[in-house]
Amino acid sequence: ADLVPGERVTLTATPRSAAGAALPGRPVSWRSAAPQVATVGPDGEVTAVAAGQADVIATSGAVSATAVVT
Repeated sequence: ADLVPGERVTLTATPRSAAGAALPGRPVSWRSAAPQVATVGPDGEVTAVAAGQADVIATSGAVSATAVVT
């Protein structure tokens, strides 16, 4: 996602089984690797704080995925 400071976007993550089936109800936690650039809330809402690039990581169980926010 490309954002300007103050802009927001909500990311979604769908946990899946090894066979690719969606696993509804699985909790997903979120974190920003660069909170000085972008913060992320527990619901996946990302807020741009400053210019730069941040990896936003969604984790469910032992599996993680990353989205890049610029």
